[in-house]
Amino acid sequence: MAVWELALWQARLLGAGPGLAALGWLAGLGLVFGTGCLPAAESAWLLEGWAPVSGVFLCIGLFAPEREHGLRDCAAARRAPYLFVCALRAGWQLLAAAALAAGYTAFLAARGCAAGPGLAFAFFGNAVFLGGLALVCATVLGGAAAGALPPLAWVVLDAFGGMPGSASLLRCARGAGLPKGAVCAAGLVLFAAAFWAKRTRMRRA
Repeated sequence: MAVWELALWQARLLGAGPGLAALGWLAGLGLVFGTGCLPAAESAWLLEGWAPVSGVFLCIGLFAPEREHGLRDCAAARRAPYLFVCALRAGWQLLAAAALAAGYTAFLAARGCAAGPGLAFAFFGNAVFLGGLALVCATVLGGAAAGALPPLAWVVLDAFGGMPGSASLLRCARGAGLPKGAVCAAGLVLFAAAFWAKRTRMRRA
């Protein structure tokens, strides 16, 4: 099986559920914040602060298909190393996060909000970080619900001033915090940590 065929198989295996959940979250935010003519501060809070939680919905279920069908109990996983096919899934998840960031930011800009490429990248970087944190926590703690709590707690504490400035994800909204390139890189490190944790658990099983 070619790599592109394997990648398409993994996209079908993930299904539309994570993407629909992320879109539902963004739609709900639109009802709370509004989507028309938001000034710069409110646009930053929406796109940098709350919208990236969609990354948790996208990424936390990366290893879920095997939990449902038995470890490596699918044709794709039998034809290639298990963690390789999971890496292909992660690629789809990151592409989905980028598409959501670009699409939602463009939608708000078209509605007259003060939103541009900088906030789109802030959305993407924070989504990668929160999604990676959710994935590594779910892998270590053994469940999606437990894995979702740390990133959600981070977002809430950050929003209400409970995170120190050096660890804040709200650089655009507050003018202080981690650079978005560093946030995105940290998210990718968390993905790598989740893969390492999964590999360790598989060896012990």
